[in-house]
Amino acid sequence: MTRLVADMLAMPFPPSVLSGYLCQASEGNPFFVAEYLRTAIDGGLIWRDLRGCWQVGTADSRDAEVDDYTSLALPGSIRGLLGQRVGRLPPEARMLAGTAAVVGREAKVGLLSELAQLAADVFEDALHTLLRAQILEQCSPGTMRFVHDKVREVAYAELAVEDRRAWHGRAARALEAQVADSDAGALAELARHAEGAGWDERAADWYFQAAEAACAVFSLKEAERLAAACLRLCTDGSRLSIAARQRLGASILFPMGHVERALGMLRRALDQARVLGDLAWENRIRSECVTALIHVSELTEAKRELEQVRAYSEQAGDAPLLFQALASQAVICYYEGDIQRMRELAEEARPLVGQLGHRPNVSAPFQLLAISEWYSGNLDGARAAAEEALELCRATGDRLNEARSLTNLSIAYRSLGRLDHARALVENAVKIFRAIGAQALLGHALGNLAEYERDAGRPEEARSLWAQAEELLRPTDDRRVQAAFALDRLNLERCLGADLQHLEVRLDEVEKTLREIGDELYEIGCHCARGHFRLARGLSARDELANALAMAARSGIQPESQNDVAAALRRLDRALAAFESGQRELLFRGDHIDDFPENLKAWLRKNGHPLPAGDAGTSTE
Repeated sequence: MTRLVADMLAMPFPPSVLSGYLCQASEGNPFFVAEYLRTAIDGGLIWRDLRGCWQVGTADSRDAEVDDYTSLALPGSIRGLLGQRVGRLPPEARMLAGTAAVVGREAKVGLLSELAQLAADVFEDALHTLLRAQILEQCSPGTMRFVHDKVREVAYAELAVEDRRAWHGRAARALEAQVADSDAGALAELARHAEGAGWDERAADWYFQAAEAACAVFSLKEAERLAAACLRLCTDGSRLSIAARQRLGASILFPMGHVERALGMLRRALDQARVLGDLAWENRIRSECVTALIHVSELTEAKRELEQVRAYSEQAGDAPLLFQALASQAVICYYEGDIQRMRELAEEARPLVGQLGHRPNVSAPFQLLAISEWYSGNLDGARAAAEEALELCRATGDRLNEARSLTNLSIAYRSLGRLDHARALVENAVKIFRAIGAQALLGHALGNLAEYERDAGRPEEARSLWAQAEELLRPTDDRRVQAAFALDRLNLERCLGADLQHLEVRLDEVEKTLREIGDELYEIGCHCARGHFRLARGLSARDELANALAMAARSGIQPESQNDVAAALRRLDRALAAFESGQRELLFRGDHIDDFPENLKAWLRKNGHPLPAGDAGTSTE
């Protein structure tokens, strides 16, 4: 398709969005491709510049997006051609084509027969007519489909509005008794027919049920579409609209990484829930607001809202809500660097797990304990807690937190020196995050994989993974994740020979963000990175090390612990010791050469980076 479009426009590399849209809309039909290109030209999405060359974009000079193309009308030439084919059909066949168009691209023969309400012999004749006219084709035994979706669109457009509503109503009644509550696709079809019949309230309810079913299998993009459809049809401020906003914010947009949008949805739901006077529901939504507030670094507001949630949960004896409040409070302590308090809160939440059943996020205390044990240097404890979290996630079918547990477990195994096992765990997490559409978490996991590639002496692969991760994280609103990612990448690029002055400018930006959001643990990493930059420029890093050690002490992290923060402290201390003792020949770009993995040293030598002569057992090439 890309080559076909390139030839038609004399454009070597047409935008992938354009080629992808044409591939889907035309289904490979060259005539349809040409007609859609003409329509895009008429719509101003494709135009000639002063040199006479075709350009793709919009009037406001931005790149055209999928929605710009899908908003284009069906080309008149195609509509006319297909309209003639449908118009030439006998009345019964034309009516059956309209019935099939209401059902969708594909339809079961039994359903078509039930909806058409024709005599058996008349129905058979009409169906064979549609097959001979290549309006329909049999795609599997007992199932028909339109030969092209544009044929279906035209057949649907030929129906009078009253007929469309009547057919949609019949289809909804026929499907209602057959649909299972857990079948997102069938519920969505039922909702579509109810909407087409003009039954807005029933359609909204079915769209919500479909969104719930899609959430249950972590089909987040589809769940977003279905929840939005529910909100479009239901009465604003109704219980259904509040539930849809709550689900869309907490269970769909948030794990997709759209934290600001999620928070906006949840705040609106909270405002509307207050009007109802349902304190339990109000505080459940408030608790979900707290989670979003933490991730946009509004910790003061998060703490204020959390006080209300905890007070209500303790007064009402609401164990699930108290559990969530304790977990959120522990996360705040983590970001503020209070690892001891974080552990205490996780231990306080742990006994409540047995009262929660198969609720999402029941693994939270074990996830938090794994992190706190790791920061404290208890690697076996971190591994045990992460494995307990993983087992609980798998038992409850919580795929999102299963992948998080795999990531935490990989960190423990990496610190224990079991790198191959750690890498395999992250790769499994990547598969899950990708499958469920959790873009921000997928980006973070790819960043972890990049570090393994770096240490294995494959920096090109590491850079490729970082680029993929950066692309995934760019649209998200989680400043903390973005800053942490940027810091890790800065350290990688410094070791691989990137321009130090440019990297230090980026480090300034990261450090400013981390101070604004109050993340002490990653601020320690910033001080260490700054120290290495100073050593690389021949300056002392004594003040940076002192600041990093002071912050680590406040967080209860000992420099001898086996975790990344302590390792960063030791790395800077070793490099500074060589610098101050006059052994600067042992330093490479601010790092002690003994801190480079052997595979990475081999790559650096191979790519023309002369390593220090003090690198025992190696040549400086």
